[in-house]
Amino acid sequence: MRIDKLWATMVRDLLFPYLQKHICILALLLSIMLHSKSQSTQKNISLDVHDIKMEDVIAMIEKQSGNIFVYDGDIFKNQQKVTIHVNSMPLKEVLSLLFAGRSVHYTIKAKAIILIPDNEDTEKIINTTKIIEGHIRDASNGMAIVGANIFLNGKIQTTTDENGNFKLEIKGLHAFLKIDNVGYKTYNSIVKSNSTTPLYIDMQVDNKTLDSVQVVSNGYSSISRERATGSFELIDKSLFSQQASMDILGRLDAIANSVTTDKATTTGGLMVRGLSSINGPTSPLVVLDNFPYDGDISNINPNDVENITILKDAAAASIWGARASNGVIVITTKKGKYNQPLKVGFNSFLQTSAKPDLGYIKQIKTSDFIDVEKYLFQNGFYDNDLGSLSKPVISPVVEILQKERLGLINPDLANNTIDALSGLDIRDQFSKYIYQPSFNQQYALSISGGSQKLNWITTMGFDSQKDNLAATTKRTNLSFNANYKPYKNLEIGTALYYTRYSTKTGRSGYGTVNSNNFTTLPYAQLADGNGIPVALIKDYAQSYKDTAGGGNLLDWNYYPLLDYQHDYTKNDISDNIITMNAKYAIFQGLSVSMIFRHEEQKTDNQHLHDEQSYYSRNLVNYYTQIRSDGTLAYPIPKGGILDRTTSNLIANDTRFQLNYDYNWAKGSLDILAGSELRRATTDNYQNRYYGYNQDISTIGYVDYTGSYPDYVDGNLVQIPRMDAIGTLHTNFMSYFANGAYTYNQKYTLSFSARRDASNLFGLHTNDQWNPFWSTGVGWKISDEKFYHMDFIPYLNLKATYGLSGNINPAMSAVTTILYLSANSYYNTPTARFDNIYNPDLRWETSRMYNFQTEFRTKNNLLHGTIEYYRKRGKGLFGYAPLDYTTGAGSSILKNAADMQGSGWDIKLTAIPVHKIFRWQLTANISYYKDKVTKNYLQDANGLNYVGKDGNGLFGIPGSPVRSVYAYMWGGLDPENGNPIGYLNGQKSTDYQSITTTGSQVSDLRYFGSALPTWFGSMINEFSFKRWSLQFSLQYKLGYYFHRNSINYYNLYNNWVGHSDFSKRWKQPGDELHTNVPSMVYPESSARSDFYAGSEVLVDKGDNIRLRYVNLQYSLPMGTNEMVFYLNVADLGVLWKANHDGIDPDYNLGNYALKPKPSYTIGFRFNY
Repeated sequence: MRIDKLWATMVRDLLFPYLQKHICILALLLSIMLHSKSQSTQKNISLDVHDIKMEDVIAMIEKQSGNIFVYDGDIFKNQQKVTIHVNSMPLKEVLSLLFAGRSVHYTIKAKAIILIPDNEDTEKIINTTKIIEGHIRDASNGMAIVGANIFLNGKIQTTTDENGNFKLEIKGLHAFLKIDNVGYKTYNSIVKSNSTTPLYIDMQVDNKTLDSVQVVSNGYSSISRERATGSFELIDKSLFSQQASMDILGRLDAIANSVTTDKATTTGGLMVRGLSSINGPTSPLVVLDNFPYDGDISNINPNDVENITILKDAAAASIWGARASNGVIVITTKKGKYNQPLKVGFNSFLQTSAKPDLGYIKQIKTSDFIDVEKYLFQNGFYDNDLGSLSKPVISPVVEILQKERLGLINPDLANNTIDALSGLDIRDQFSKYIYQPSFNQQYALSISGGSQKLNWITTMGFDSQKDNLAATTKRTNLSFNANYKPYKNLEIGTALYYTRYSTKTGRSGYGTVNSNNFTTLPYAQLADGNGIPVALIKDYAQSYKDTAGGGNLLDWNYYPLLDYQHDYTKNDISDNIITMNAKYAIFQGLSVSMIFRHEEQKTDNQHLHDEQSYYSRNLVNYYTQIRSDGTLAYPIPKGGILDRTTSNLIANDTRFQLNYDYNWAKGSLDILAGSELRRATTDNYQNRYYGYNQDISTIGYVDYTGSYPDYVDGNLVQIPRMDAIGTLHTNFMSYFANGAYTYNQKYTLSFSARRDASNLFGLHTNDQWNPFWSTGVGWKISDEKFYHMDFIPYLNLKATYGLSGNINPAMSAVTTILYLSANSYYNTPTARFDNIYNPDLRWETSRMYNFQTEFRTKNNLLHGTIEYYRKRGKGLFGYAPLDYTTGAGSSILKNAADMQGSGWDIKLTAIPVHKIFRWQLTANISYYKDKVTKNYLQDANGLNYVGKDGNGLFGIPGSPVRSVYAYMWGGLDPENGNPIGYLNGQKSTDYQSITTTGSQVSDLRYFGSALPTWFGSMINEFSFKRWSLQFSLQYKLGYYFHRNSINYYNLYNNWVGHSDFSKRWKQPGDELHTNVPSMVYPESSARSDFYAGSEVLVDKGDNIRLRYVNLQYSLPMGTNEMVFYLNVADLGVLWKANHDGIDPDYNLGNYALKPKPSYTIGFRFNY
């Protein structure tokens, strides 16, 4: 069809009927208004009263006339009662007759009749000002109404705060008060200057609009929740601000439904409705103001957030297509409002937490560790090290024992010296000298305003953090957003967002200070009795370091208490986002918009080992050469070593969109359609500079092609080269459409479709382009005539089905080559294959069903949603066998895996008490389970799946994606305390076979999911007058984890011990009360691996914790309000299923520490 004919058809069939309909409505309304006005002006007053109070007569006149009297309450004090008889007399004549001889005169302004004593100055009274306070609440349940618009005499003055309070300045004796809020009937009244304050105003629910009170954003448009069939979770500003922290996403799992954070595995992170991939990305897509945000989300200031919408099912998230299967988190920042007076907001807090309790680390007792050293020394374990040319680290106890054996010291001196070390604990040294209380500061300022044609807002924020190790973080945020309507149908806008995010590392914590590349000794010291730093043994035997070079080498000692001052990393991020948008209304209901966003993010990471750092001194010494004449040469020049990595991201997003919104008596239609293009380029540069002098910015020269005998044992080595350059281009193009049709305000049908293309996938067009779609239906059954459940006046049923996707930008369908640094020997180019030819590679796809019930009981005392969902992942990234003759390995990552999952999301909000004292309880209940239905296991040996490293990412068919398996346990041998396993169904101590080819996955014991299957939170909110208290209980249930224990192989070779050593089997009979194996020599790694992966070290992870408590008080300040708040977070576990004293969220590795509660005091105000 030709364009002109298409337009003609649209005008004839849509535009003309639309205009005709609305012109008729306007004419009808105008006639009603004119008729009402004429009736009002012609209405007369009739009174027939004898000897009654003036106040009672005034009430009769107000009732008949519709006017309101405004006067001082004492104006009629001591005056005679009234007798008056009038019949259908005009109002003014009645007033003149009523007040004759009473020393009172009146003035009529609109519908207000102002009474003023004759001895008072009318103008003075009318110009008098007074502050009026008020509190607005829901008439049905007493809940405070937040964000209601307050108008005086037709002009907006303010909005209610988070507690439903407001303050106004009244000029004169009265003013016309109007209160407007979505979902409630408009409140109109005349407020008097002599009114008793605070005013308590109850707003009536508008049942016709209540269901659309919540407006959710999907990143493309804002949608009425009633007309949205998808699953959305809205976090408003009030709920979001119950926590005080520097980040955004870290707050969500304590308040949001279906959101959890996996802290129990090394592949953890924030998840929405569990997992949707096995080997692909699992994090949800983060959308900031309509576009995916590629930067570090820590760049964004939480104070700039207006609300957060979480898109949970395919119908809600499928509009984001190939990046939506893990859920979408849509962050909307604060915007200005039209017709808003100047508004200033400020928020600031100070936050601190105590140093961590190092007693949580289950370290072996020092005396036990020394006993082990003596035991090993007697068995000759250290003999090779003591005579080695490589001069490995030797502990002080072993050196003392060696001196005693050589007769250099007598046994008494040796024993006394060792006994002195037995009383030391390195944790005490760390607690005293390394860790400190953390201290954080936050300041945020916002200024906004708006006129009829312009709205704007600017924000400024500054955050400063110093953690328990004195590492610092500083963040500065500046933003400006403005929208302008030069013409009625045109709106243009721009937004600027600047972030500067800088970090600097602090001291080295427990577990990162090491002597042998693993850990340090439990009796090591960082400082002497006077607090003076002492050297810690590191890398080489201390006796060797003390004499090496005859004093000609650089100081080879390591001082942990000083080294962090000379060895640190600085990271500086500068992020600039510029957005421009325009929207033009073609005619009522149809508009076209364009949004363009440009982002530039520059990252500069500098790791400096200055000339006094141990790293630089050690490397210089290690490469030092002795010339024939006895002088020294330095292939690595003296000075510092600077490792610098820079990254530049440039991303451009362009979106064109058509929006159509049409409403008529029996229905409504919302449609949007458009296209978007995204291009992003990331350039990375990595360099190392030897001999660096930061004072004069000079570097030294090194020869990377040469080989040099190292100083310690003379082996030929080359100088490490750390140079690299990389560029990544990603291009996405999409077409999308989304719509919803509602009939008779009861039946809704929605649809969403998107087609994505990327340069990353497929060699053929059909593989590069992938369609994603969804559809949904809604039925407001409570509006049906046959519905008679009065105790549940609102019931809405919804069902959706859709398809979304997932991508991994690191993968490619074509062979890619990664070019490396030049060959060290010949200085020629080198390269390797980075991706192997994979022509069938495509997006991961996830199909999801979602069934949802929304309900509300009478008076809204209980409301909530109940959802059930099922999802199936098809063509997920999984390994497939590869012809070994390709030279690229035995497997390749392809779309070769499938999985399925299902779950429940339940959110209930109850208001048990809604008087002056109010209690609101919100329960977030989520259940999720998944199962791998297809996946190729590259190696089915049991050793790969016992999860002793806390990983748990296995993808075993028939089991959850992240699951817990363990070796079957046969107890301890009563004769020698050896652990007993199973091999071919029989008890065995053949550890080598059990931990390698002798155990397959089928031979392991399966416990369950490594992720919580039940999770959620209980949020309690109490308020009384100006006080309010909120706290959140968080729970995780139905999952398992591997705990750590003694590993003798690591104890002997790496000094890594565990307090379970004291519980070990020592003699027959101990097997009845312990599962810790005996200590034997020699110890095989297989024996230790079996015990570490055995089922006796699997615990239930179930726990309940108190996430935060927030107390606040609202203090009136004239027409404004200041809120003081005290917040306590991370209060710890209230209950846990395991009896080993382990917090499952802080169990990874041997040195995990639990955070101490953080205490925050702050205030905020709005002017």
